[in-house]
Order: sequence, then structure tokens, then C-alpha cells
Amino acid sequence: MEKEMLYVRDNGEGIPDKIIDSIFEYGVTTGGTGIGLAIVKKYIGAHNGVIYVESEKGQGATYYFIFRETDHPRAFITCGCQPGILDT
Repeated sequence: MEKEMLYVRDNGEGIPDKIIDSIFEYGVTTGGTGIGLAIVKKYIGAHNGVIYVESEKGQGATYYFIFRETDHPRAFITCGCQPGILDT
């Protein structure tokens, strides 16, 4: 089975060490609602994939997505949206 890794990088404050291990759980937040990354993890998992994050204080975070199947939907990659903007 072929694997594919994608990543998204931001230039924010980074994720504090005390919550980095739980950042994908509902309600865990660095200032938002605490639901977004939990939804992302559930979506990635539904497509037989995994997600993890690397972060350094003051350097932002990088979110890695590993898909174990090559037939996953690519709409979220090819939509042409700017980061942080959701077109409906």
C-alpha cells in the first residue's frame, strides 16, 4: 500500500509543550475554540491516515498528514483557498 505525506506549516506562536501531546483532543486550545484540530484528526483517521505536529515556541507549528491509501479526497488541497480563509 502506498503512503503519501502532506504538511501544513504556520508561523504562529507555536504550541506550548504542556499541551502538545493533547492538541488534537476536543477542548484543548491555544486560543481558539478547541474543536478544529479534533475535527481534522477525525477526518484524517476516517481516511486511514494519521496526523502529528511538531512545534517550537516562537517558530509556529508544522502539521504532518500521512495517508496510507492513495484514493483519499484531495479537495482540501486543491481548492485554491488562502490559509485561514474558508470559501463556501
